[in-house]
Amino acid sequence: MKIDQLSSFDILDYLKTEQDIAGYLQAVNENGDSVLIQCALMDIELARAKF
Repeated sequence: MKIDQLSSFDILDYLKTEQDIAGYLQAVNENGDSVLIQCALMDIELARAKF
């Protein structure tokens, strides 16, 4: 399969509730990567703006 054949993925499509956000943040924190955590916090801010 080629990259252009993959469907697009947007985490914001899956962050619909505070419970979704909590699970996402927990999973990201388990990784421990500070850059990933910072990106997740930006994702969460965008998701909450869509509520």
